[in-house]
Amino acid sequence: TGHQLQVNSVAFSPQGQLLASASYDRTICLWQIEGSQRELQNRPCYSLLSTLSGHAWAVLTVAFSPDGQILATGSDDNTIKLWEVNTGQLICTLVGHSWSVVAVAFTADGETLLSASCDKTVKLWRVSTAEEIVTLSGHIDSVSAVAVSKVTQLIVSGSRDKTIKLWQLVEQDNS
Repeated sequence: TGHQLQVNSVAFSPQGQLLASASYDRTICLWQIEGSQRELQNRPCYSLLSTLSGHAWAVLTVAFSPDGQILATGSDDNTIKLWEVNTGQLICTLVGHSWSVVAVAFTADGETLLSASCDKTVKLWRVSTAEEIVTLSGHIDSVSAVAVSKVTQLIVSGSRDKTIKLWQLVEQDNS
């Protein structure tokens, strides 16, 4: 327990020792998982490390960066927030969607964040500068899921329009 309203999303850190949970109560809880797998089977071995607040509306999605240092959260307030996991401090707020952000995912290198929204788009963000890189449009209804392949660099999005779209993640040469 720890949230006042329903939990919408959960994610383990890459190392498996932290758990993040997002809730309609507008908070994100960070939990420390303690003990071995055998101990976890016999009794709960967790403790609430911190509660992160800052979203104006329900928090719908959470994802850890591949190195476990950053937590991305998406909300009904149309924003994405990046948090420093070790301190719980807000790093920045990404603004650009015109409707709820329902899914977030990091690329394998952790340099790019993907966000899916009810505004029918997927956005790619440069984590280091908090800049929007590109908006992917093509769905005719809310985009409800997004993922990126660690091997092929393909992005996949799923939508309420009953379609799945594949997008090629390519590096742009600015020369």
